[in-house]
Formats: sequence, structure tokens, C-alpha cells
Amino acid sequence: MGAGYLATVLGQNIFQDVRRFAGLRLVEWLRGYAALGFFAEEALSARTGVDRWVVRFAPGDLEARLGTVGLDLATAEAFVAHASLHKRSGDLFDTPLVRLDDGGFFLISAASFNADPGKTTLSRLNAMGAAPQDKGTVFEQAVHDLFVAQGLKPFTIDTTRDGEDYELDVLVPWGDRLFVFECKNRGAVRRQSHGRVLFRRTTRRFRQPDRTSDRRLATPSGYGACRRRH
Repeated sequence: MGAGYLATVLGQNIFQDVRRFAGLRLVEWLRGYAALGFFAEEALSARTGVDRWVVRFAPGDLEARLGTVGLDLATAEAFVAHASLHKRSGDLFDTPLVRLDDGGFFLISAASFNADPGKTTLSRLNAMGAAPQDKGTVFEQAVHDLFVAQGLKPFTIDTTRDGEDYELDVLVPWGDRLFVFECKNRGAVRRQSHGRVLFRRTTRRFRQPDRTSDRRLATPSGYGACRRRH
């Protein structure tokens, strides 16, 4: 759960991505938040009273249980630190853990129960300023590879004309026609209001005249330097 969301939004195979974001691989972030969701569900199903909503972990116990989902001790400690409530936390959904004076933790079950680990991961990374920044490039490559798999020969234009930079993401010759694709991968991670702002900005761009429509890029001689992707 959550892996499909991250793979779609970021446009890449997160299980093969070995990069670390705030000290953890994306798959390790997923495992951590998925484990918290499981612990919350476990408590809500088996306990009564306040113990259902606030799960107490003795010192070292939470890190040990995270080890059962593939996080080594150092990674588990890093995840717990990032997922713990602090004065800059935006809400409990990203940081549902509360550190106790004795080194143990409270888990707020209501914040983790049924939470999507993928959305929570990306939300937390964005809040920390550590989210992947290359999703646009990765998505362009995925679109390029899609056409290659169909036996077509896509290419990209990246050139400068009259002091202005021009980049067309993917162009696909097909018979006597040329299809031009502008690839955008935008994800509204946190609140619905972000999605509304993004929608307004996107539709506003569509209303603006395309600056390349009356430039030399509209003619074969204006294609300039083309870089093919292999």
C-alpha cells in the first residue's frame, strides 16, 4: 500500500531507487509508515479504552519492531526521529509519534490508522524540503521509452534562438505528421487547496498564446540542435 501512489507521482520504480532522502530510501520510508499503520490497527482491534488510541512503546521497543519490516537499527532510529512530533510539525498525520522522557514513545493511533504510507511519505519529505526533485525528467524519459517500445523514434529539442531558450520534451514523427508532447508531472501532495491552486495555474497557462507558435521552431529549419535519447 502506498507504493503505487509514490511510483505514479514520482514516475519511477521506488524499489530500485537507492538514493536516500533525509537518510532513508523511499521504500524504507514506506515500510516505516506502513508499520505504524499496522501497529495502530492492531491496537484499535485488540484493545479497549484509551489504550486503543495511544499506544505506548517502551524504550527501544519501537525500533526493534521496525526491524521486523526490514529497517536496521540506524535506519529505524532515523525514521522514528523524523516521524516524531516537534514544534515545527504541521500535523499528527506526518508525525504521529510522541517521544517520552524515558526514551519510549506514544503512537497516536487515530493519526496512523488507514493513513496511506505513500502520501504520508511524500508529505513529510516535502515538509522537510527533502522530496525528490527529478520527477519531471524521469516522467519525460518514461514517455520517451513508451514511444520507443511502439517502434517509433521520439526525440527532444533543447536549443537557443535569439537569446531565448527553447525545450520541447518529446517529439514523435509519425508518417508525414509530427506530434509534440509537453510532459508535466505535478502532484498536489498535502491539501486539497493546493490542487485547486495548481488547476488554476495550469488552465491560465493554456489561455496564454504559445510563444513558439510564431517562431522559427514552427518550421523545419528552426528545429536547431536536437538531442536524441537512447
